[in-house]
Amino acid sequence: MVLKKKEKNLQKKDFERVKNGYICPNGRFMKKIEVKTIKHRKPHKDDSLPDNCKTKRYFFETHSCEGCSNIENCKNKTLVIQSIDLNFEMTEKFLDKRHNLHYKSRFSRSEGINGFLKGDNGVLKLIGTTDNAVNNEIQLRNTIYNLTRLINLKDTAY
Repeated sequence: MVLKKKEKNLQKKDFERVKNGYICPNGRFMKKIEVKTIKHRKPHKDDSLPDNCKTKRYFFETHSCEGCSNIENCKNKTLVIQSIDLNFEMTEKFLDKRHNLHYKSRFSRSEGINGFLKGDNGVLKLIGTTDNAVNNEIQLRNTIYNLTRLINLKDTAY
């Protein structure tokens, strides 16, 4: 009598993320085949967001299972990931070595906006007293910071 080896349930972390897809645990490339927007039956927080900020399902499938030693027991022919378009596209960009080099070089020349918002003794003194007034003041300070930064980098505000 031959006992079958129990296969564990694989999770997203068991698949290696590469540009334009995933690598299954058996070393096969899984390509993105479909993207579907998640439809909710009841009103949802995604409803008021633009299309690229809504959560979507990404379907990845492998087409090269021939010759795989685990093809009879494989449950990994498809992989479904839920993500937002912006997150998915940023992950794709970071997997590109050229983009990664440019991104790393940015930090030697820039300062985070939180450093700009610190005032005396590390505390920002705001004029506004209500939540709305404080929010507006922070937004104005962020806009001033971004315009100042843009002018310093490009010598123009546009």
